[in-house]
Amino acid sequence: MKIFFLGGNLASNLADWMASQGEEVIYREDKITADDVKKVSPDFIISYNYKYIISKEIIDFVHGKAVNLHISYLPYNRGYHPNVWSFLEDTSKGVTIHYIDEGIDTGDIIVQKKVFIDENKETLKSSYEILHNEIQELFKKNWEKIKSGGIKAKRQTGGGASTTRENLLCLNHLSEKRGGIQQSENSENNITNGEISLRGVQANDMQDLFNWRNHPDIRKNFFNTKPISWDEHKRWFKEKIGDSKTTIYMAYCQAQKIGTVRFENKENAIKTSVLLSPDYIGKGLGAEIIRIGTDRFIKEKSPTKPIIAEIKKENIQSIKAFQKAGFKESYVTYIFPY
Repeated sequence: MKIFFLGGNLASNLADWMASQGEEVIYREDKITADDVKKVSPDFIISYNYKYIISKEIIDFVHGKAVNLHISYLPYNRGYHPNVWSFLEDTSKGVTIHYIDEGIDTGDIIVQKKVFIDENKETLKSSYEILHNEIQELFKKNWEKIKSGGIKAKRQTGGGASTTRENLLCLNHLSEKRGGIQQSENSENNITNGEISLRGVQANDMQDLFNWRNHPDIRKNFFNTKPISWDEHKRWFKEKIGDSKTTIYMAYCQAQKIGTVRFENKENAIKTSVLLSPDYIGKGLGAEIIRIGTDRFIKEKSPTKPIIAEIKKENIQSIKAFQKAGFKESYVTYIFPY
């Protein structure tokens, strides 16, 4: 069988293994075009640590016989640096072989395996190597069934977001030691430079907040889940930025708006909430925005009341974000639905 093997770091030895099994392997690490694929006319495409997106035209040319080897337990931690994000987001660690579609690591799962990583012992570098060893062994064990179509693939359901090159710009500080896992000395496995800053919300942020507040992945976590009209949002926004008892900070990095953290001075407490851009959901940024926002609010306002956050119990990500930012559970409110 003629295999077009698209590789990167640690991939060439697996391509060599395939050649030793009698497969005709054409190996490339650079960006390929549909014309390149047509010239080779492969029976199958294998993508492993390949850093370029494979187009629909290429996938269609091989009739969907294109698979990717990804070092996360999909659907969690799609995209770049999956091993890093599995620690930052506290998701299952593992490896997955899946069909390639037009999305980023969103294709149907062929086979996958959970992998235990001892966070008190392993570094990001060593966990990276462990996961690559696991996925290579998983591939070797299942290759005959994969190429013959002998494994029934399953659709991905649930899970987290994808990490792209663009939203990596703002995440360097999150690759520091978290929960026992140590940062790798190998810069290839670290996040790109960037720093989160805060400023007061401005009038030109109104459209962004409207879009974020109405995004389905965000709206479902509001106590009132109904979509907001533009007129309602406009009234709310003008009221909040003109209210001396309300402080809203916009978090940004490299001119990219990431989210907001809001503080409202109520009778017995100061209520806070965080709102993320949908592009940054599930990236571990919520806790950092809450932390630096709370620090700045305390420094600027010197509050004398407790700062509290009211969160739906189903909103596990937000609960974890506030806990990571230093908030402690104090009480539970029960609401009668009617």
